[in-house]
Amino acid sequence: MNLQVKNANTGKRKIKTLIEEENVCVLGLGYVGLTLALTLAEVGVKVTGIDKNKSLLDTLNQGQCHFYEKGLDRLLKKFQGDTFEAAAQIPEDHSFNVFIVSVGTPVNEQGEPNLSFVEESANLIGRHLKPESLVILRSTVPVGTTRNVVKPILEKISGLRAGEDFSLVFAPERTVEGSALKELRELPQIIGGIDEKSFIKASNLFRRTTPTVVNVSSLESAEMVKILDNTYRDLHFAISNEIALICEKLNLDSVECIRAANLGYNRTNIPVPSPGVGGTCLSKDPYILLDVTKKAGYVSEFIRAGRKINERMPVHVVERVKEFFDKNGKGKNAKVFVMGFAFKAKPVTSDTRNSPTIPLVKELKKVSSNLWGYDPQVSREEIETQFGVKYCSIEEGFKDADCVIIMLNSDMYTELDIFNLLSKTKKPVLFYDGWQLFKRGDLKNLPGVYHEGVGFGS
Repeated sequence: MNLQVKNANTGKRKIKTLIEEENVCVLGLGYVGLTLALTLAEVGVKVTGIDKNKSLLDTLNQGQCHFYEKGLDRLLKKFQGDTFEAAAQIPEDHSFNVFIVSVGTPVNEQGEPNLSFVEESANLIGRHLKPESLVILRSTVPVGTTRNVVKPILEKISGLRAGEDFSLVFAPERTVEGSALKELRELPQIIGGIDEKSFIKASNLFRRTTPTVVNVSSLESAEMVKILDNTYRDLHFAISNEIALICEKLNLDSVECIRAANLGYNRTNIPVPSPGVGGTCLSKDPYILLDVTKKAGYVSEFIRAGRKINERMPVHVVERVKEFFDKNGKGKNAKVFVMGFAFKAKPVTSDTRNSPTIPLVKELKKVSSNLWGYDPQVSREEIETQFGVKYCSIEEGFKDADCVIIMLNSDMYTELDIFNLLSKTKKPVLFYDGWQLFKRGDLKNLPGVYHEGVGFGS
């Protein structure tokens, strides 16, 4: 692979002759599209975001973001009506010369990716594509999608040819929710173009936001980079969670073992185990890679095993709860308080998509009909409507609880007066500390409190 790291100023004069001024259309205003759109708007690029979701558009046009991302509300309020606007469709009299596709690519229960939103976007762009335009696919897709799916649609509908009449690029989104705005300005941008001219045009755009672009040799190489990033991270967490399950069987504290193994030994960097690995990227991208490899004639056992381990963790938590309830005679009316419904807490996000708490709650409902929940970023409406759990404050949740489960490693939770809160519970109580936020020894002698967590027992 011909990998080149290029400073944004390299070839500046040549690049500017290709696109004098970008007028960008972003299709899809979810986490990926909106953060990129407002980042571009902040550096002076004129951006129009397109989304079919009327409720989402109404929220944006009222100056409010439909999800939490640090600093995003400020950018929306500052640039809306200036360098950024949101609309339901591409206007016929537009002057867009750059189209960016950032729509979702969900997978079904069999792990097969659904490209219908990408295809729909390509059809829409094709009807508005003009000579010398640049099309950038940013959605996570199987290797080969840009060339074999998007390109034919664009060419058929527009009558133009990629690499001759218009430019085509895959430039993956690689940010982490909660730090997206910061990372969009700092992370190197991977760019795979159908030709060199396409790369230069895309580089001209992205150099406005980041100091470094990485030129990979093909569209397919850029597509693979995105999938590799998230598959690696998923496997990294799976190793930790597998160690935790082993340590439970050996009556060892997995966190103690992991921290000792890491300390001062740079060749080992095992993360702390967790009650599940969620989010749309880490839970989806390994399946996209598995689908790609299967079609290429290779079956990966390792990637599939890692994903299955991480998917099992929330179920494992409920198994521990059920064991405790059975042992202590607690029935279906036992109160269970769940803390954490977003898919992660560091960095902070309000996103509950593919959260480990989703399968946790599904399994918990088989054990208890008295479920309560709290999350500092997720609304009462979402917790009660989408999860089917009664919303309450932390204090209300602990009161008379038979079981308390921490699903997120939120800094807010570590500052709680845990001794006072646990004194309000119904004894015996299971305090399932999913991230080991509290030291085992500190709670060991509390009467009637059984402190357990991933990778250790009471």
